[in-house]
Amino acid sequence: MRAISIASVIICVAAMMCAVVFCSPRPAPPSANKVGEYREPDPAIRHAVVRTVAKDMVAREVIAGRLPLPDAAARFGWLQALPPAADPDLAPEFLAELVGLPADERYGAGEVLALRVVVWVRRPELSDDPIRSQEAALRQFLEARAEGRLTRLPEVSKDERARILAQAEVEATRLLSRHGD
Repeated sequence: MRAISIASVIICVAAMMCAVVFCSPRPAPPSANKVGEYREPDPAIRHAVVRTVAKDMVAREVIAGRLPLPDAAARFGWLQALPPAADPDLAPEFLAELVGLPADERYGAGEVLALRVVVWVRRPELSDDPIRSQEAALRQFLEARAEGRLTRLPEVSKDERARILAQAEVEATRLLSRHGD
């Protein structure tokens, strides 16, 4: 009798194990043609990423000393105007406070764009020493403002706009595919 009960226990345990293995819900394995597939994000998200990447590229040029601040401010203005509309700008007073300038001064449109660049260059992912980068950009701001070079910003040529967008598109695609679903 004892032999039968041990055998029945073993059979019951084996049956339960089979039920767990074969009957429990499991996620479907990815199909072979979907592994590593890149899905394009929402167009508004893609535009925001491309715009951010382009601003990072412009800021890196400023940090490296290859792009004067007025030119960078013009590029930021052009990027900000690209459709779809970007989020509203930060108030000039707030931008000034962020970089240590008097908030109660009046800043012109070109100066506000230049302040945006000065704030942007402090992003940690852009340089090894973001504080020093921002201090250098702030010195450029003060010099350009004193010389009146921020009153009328230079035009961004069609070739330059195309180059910036092409580079930003490539980088954005790489970033989105690496962090995509």
